[in-house]
Amino acid sequence: MIAFGFGEVIGGFIEGWFIDKFNPARGNIFNLLVIVMMTIITIISISRERFDGFSYIMSFSWGFMDGCINIHTYQALGFEFVSQSEPFGVYGLLNGFSCFVFELVQGIINVESKQSLI
Repeated sequence: MIAFGFGEVIGGFIEGWFIDKFNPARGNIFNLLVIVMMTIITIISISRERFDGFSYIMSFSWGFMDGCINIHTYQALGFEFVSQSEPFGVYGLLNGFSCFVFELVQGIINVESKQSLI
């Protein structure tokens, strides 16, 4: 989780710099490239089937992607809407509701399979 945290901070910083240096539209392309990079690293890590240094790289890449996506989302919510509080409120509400729904789905899957997914 330390690698995830470092990736989150570094990813947020780099995404913020990228949006300031270029523009939010190019930030979307940068985010897409980061997601592709993270997916490739994750697939390689899963195919290795062991915990080693590459697992930390995978964790870092997930944090990096999360930081990039979060900064870009908050930038869009802060600058694209007239109201400064409503977009963040709706985002928080939908984020919490979606987490609740996915936890319910995971609970149903665990109960039906009678074994833990972890």
